[in-house]
Amino acid sequence: MAEPTTINETGQVASVRQTKSRRSWLAFVVAGILVAGVVIVVRLVQDSGPEGHYRRGRAALAAIDREAVLREVETLSQIAGYEHHAWLLQGLLFTRLGKLDEAIVYLGKAAEQPSLFVEANTAAAQCLYTSGLYLQAIAASEAALKQDDNCLDARRWLAAALYDLGALPNAVEELKRISANAPNDPRPDRLLGLIAKDGEHFAD
Repeated sequence: MAEPTTINETGQVASVRQTKSRRSWLAFVVAGILVAGVVIVVRLVQDSGPEGHYRRGRAALAAIDREAVLREVETLSQIAGYEHHAWLLQGLLFTRLGKLDEAIVYLGKAAEQPSLFVEANTAAAQCLYTSGLYLQAIAASEAALKQDDNCLDARRWLAAALYDLGALPNAVEELKRISANAPNDPRPDRLLGLIAKDGEHFAD
């Protein structure tokens, strides 16, 4: 029995099977285009929303593009619920620029937002340590570690501050924890070696 035929849009004779196959393929392609369109629209909305501004601010910060960071800070500071993100960006920028007093103020404000607490306190610990405020650096580091015990950057500033205060047993304990969790970082082992060497020197 002959296969049923139909006339396609070009006026050519085509089998019903071929026509259905082409329609199915067309529907599949159209569905794919619609899905892609939805993804693009979602991304555009995200990029134009608060998170998009924050991502661009972080990218500008990584590039040390001061003006671009400040533009995003200005925008975020006017969006309800994102003031703390603006303060974090501003604090991190001031840290990069060496304006440590200003950085500490903004990082303290950013730390009021729970989701930013660890990063803000870790960055504050860096500023405080660099400023020679070792006890305050320890407090900021320990605050970050209390919420995230795996934050190695906070533990690094804690170890550094303890070392400079002469609390060597505590510094050694922190350095060993860092070394165990970051085996590719040679700095903790190097400092542990120096501490051991100094201990031998004083023992003699």
